Amino acid sequence: MSKILEYQEPQQHLFSTNYQKILKHLVDHPSGEHTEKEVQEATSISRAGVNFALRALVKDGLVRLQKRGKMSFYSVSLENPLVRQIKVIINLLKIEPLLSTIKYLAERIILFGSSATGTNIEESDIDLFVLTNNPREALKRISGHPLAERIQFVAKKPIDFVSLKKKDPVFYDEVSRGLLIWEKKK
Repeated sequence: MSKILEYQEPQQHLFSTNYQKILKHLVDHPSGEHTEKEVQEATSISRAGVNFALRALVKDGLVRLQKRGKMSFYSVSLENPLVRQIKVIINLLKIEPLLSTIKYLAERIILFGSSATGTNIEESDIDLFVLTNNPREALKRISGHPLAERIQFVAKKPIDFVSLKKKDPVFYDEVSRGLLIWEKKK
């Protein structure tokens, strides 16, 4: 007898162990320091599980530990390139539902700025560039999405993107250095 698995968000599979859940929580809240109790409450992991996972994360260099008196404070190590790449993966997972609503309109979709480099913090917006022949329709689809308020969205026609190199070279370079997350098959 075979089991039919129901669809689950990729995050449920990618971040399923205590170690992964705690790392994801700290990556999602990079600008703060967290006590074991705060991590436990946020992740619903047992006290022992939190303690064990945090010690392993510190040992692996993904999380920093700072002791003040008898208190231990934990924060994610943003200088670690592995942590920044995990942040990029989490950012991609966050915008995945949005991509399915606009990719049929797009030639290319590029994530750029701090979300593409893994240096974003809680207040950072998500910078998304869409190369499309129908910028208005793409904007309409984005504006109706729950993530819309966090997205800094730029849509350009291919001809306008080419001219952008001369009109706004700094922005053009920023987008060009971004992460290509979808491209129409030719």
